Amino acid sequence: MVPRYNQRDGLLALLRRRYDPAVVAPLFHLLRRPGRAAILLGLALGLCLAVPGCRAEPPQAPIAAQIAGLERTLAKLKPGAVSDDLRAARQALSAGYLYASLYDLEGPMAELAAMQQLGAKRGEQDLDAFEKDWQAAGPGLRRRATGLTAAKLGALPAAVRALVEGAAAQSDVYYRAARLYGEHAGAPSGRYYLGIAQGHLDFALFAAGLAFPPGERSAARSPEAAIAALDRRLVKSFDRPGATQRQGLFNDANSVLGFAGELTRQGKLDAGTQTYLDAALRIGLAETPAVAPSDAGRLARRSRELGERLAGRADRSVGLLYWQLAQPGLAALAKGQTAAYGAKQAAVILDDVLPRYFAVSAGPAGPESGGAVAAAARQDVTVTLVRWPFT
Repeated sequence: MVPRYNQRDGLLALLRRRYDPAVVAPLFHLLRRPGRAAILLGLALGLCLAVPGCRAEPPQAPIAAQIAGLERTLAKLKPGAVSDDLRAARQALSAGYLYASLYDLEGPMAELAAMQQLGAKRGEQDLDAFEKDWQAAGPGLRRRATGLTAAKLGALPAAVRALVEGAAAQSDVYYRAARLYGEHAGAPSGRYYLGIAQGHLDFALFAAGLAFPPGERSAARSPEAAIAALDRRLVKSFDRPGATQRQGLFNDANSVLGFAGELTRQGKLDAGTQTYLDAALRIGLAETPAVAPSDAGRLARRSRELGERLAGRADRSVGLLYWQLAQPGLAALAKGQTAAYGAKQAAVILDDVLPRYFAVSAGPAGPESGGAVAAAARQDVTVTLVRWPFT
């Protein structure tokens, strides 16, 4: 018979590996108390914690496991390759910036899924075979997407809900685009887009399955007017001398801004706002000159002020996402690395993106994210812009 103390210690060791020590500390005291009732109570609570779904696992552990899994996949597909996004996701997670870590994770998940899709059919040019695979993939993608229920999305912080809604919408766009690219650019291009579609949905389901502490959920507000204003600014900016030298940046910003409008018309207001802020960041990076060394102190103070505004019970996680994305650049500025890409990104976020977030947040409230909006009825034409593979 196994000694009782080994049963206790074995259970506690299992729980400590799976959960934060602070969570299982009360069980330790229960299991140490004399009497069979105390032991049985402690074992029951411990088993409840150990059973998936009985107690949700904090998001840090699954995010870390996902990053590690993607790093192993990349090492197998391209030995010696390094993903800047995966590195950024790991660094953000280590700093406690969960929203920024998730933001950096989506791209590698989609890209690695595309690489796996291409690798599974290496060199195949048969369009009929691709057409069959494309047809077969559709029902599976739609069936998996049904897991993104309104109840599940409603329990997420706005930033995570925005990333999930945006990724799910991207998955649908890329799936539909895959067939066209297969027909016009060849089966490998079609398979690449099919893999991207699968990867975006993988990310959406992963992020939607994370457990965050319950908190106040603020009503989403429509960024429709802000999107229109930014679109006018983008047109003016492209008309300036030298803009054609940054054609790629402007094309990217225009595509993201169009996607923000589409999400907003679908009633996905959190995703529309977050994608609108992404477009503003891209435009700012195209327009803003290099950061001067003298800006370091001012931006650090600006970061503290905005961080205080983002604190509190209300759900300001979309703004907090971008505040977190600015922090690595501030650290680079503190070291005198003003030429670093992150330094410029920090300046754009703090001086332009976050003020836009607060302006949208203060506007008139719209319907709950995920519902239908009246603007959808006014939509005459929907144009979806898709980037060419490998660009």
